[in-house]
Amino acid sequence: MHIRHAQRQHIPGDVLIHAGDLTHFGTPRELQVAFDWLVSLAHEHKIVIAGNHDTYLQTVEGRSWVHAWQERCIIYLEDEAHTIYVRGRAFKIFGSPFTS
Repeated sequence: MHIRHAQRQHIPGDVLIHAGDLTHFGTPRELQVAFDWLVSLAHEHKIVIAGNHDTYLQTVEGRSWVHAWQERCIIYLEDEAHTIYVRGRAFKIFGSPFTS
């Protein structure tokens, strides 16, 4: 995880969308730090879209992180959409780590 994530003041809310690099180098250790940080946040909905440094998530081993996140109600989007419901309203969010 980029070191500054943990140092920032977090604004409360219903939804957190993290779009972009979770890590500097995409290592499993960095992903664990990012995972712990995401789990610590109180947002009801947490959505993650990887950045170009997070290529480890596209490996077989990296897929295990995605499953662990789902178990903790963290939604990982990779070329897909997901609908969340917030205060009686539906929001469909599409995420893709692809950059041109």
